[in-house]
Amino acid sequence: MRRLVIFSAAAAVALVLLSVAADGATTSHLRVVSIREDQFWNYDFTARDVDSRKVDWPVDFVFRNNADIDKVKAALDGYMHWRGSKMYARLKDTDGEAEWDEDGGKKSRLCPLFG
Repeated sequence: MRRLVIFSAAAAVALVLLSVAADGATTSHLRVVSIREDQFWNYDFTARDVDSRKVDWPVDFVFRNNADIDKVKAALDGYMHWRGSKMYARLKDTDGEAEWDEDGGKKSRLCPLFG
C-alpha cells in the first residue's frame, strides 16, 4: 500500500488563535478531497471525530507516492525545529478502509502561550 502523508497548516505555521474554544475552531467548508483513489478531509481535527466544530487547520500539503513521514520531517528540520500538538486526519488510501492518522507535525517556533 502506498503511503499518503498529509501536513496541515498547523504543521507548517506556528500560529495560535486565542479565541478558539478548547474543542477547536469551526468551519462551513469541511469537505472530502479526492486525488485519484485517495480520499481525505480538507481539515485536520482536534479529536478522532469528524465534526466541523472540532477542526484545527486546513490541509495545506499532501505528499504522495512513496512519501515517508520521517523523511519529510527530516527535510523540514532546518526550518521547523519544534514539535506541534497532536492532531488527527481521516483518510482512505487506495482501496482500504478509512482510518485515522495522528501526528504533532513540525513548527517553526514555539507556541506563544508556552514560550
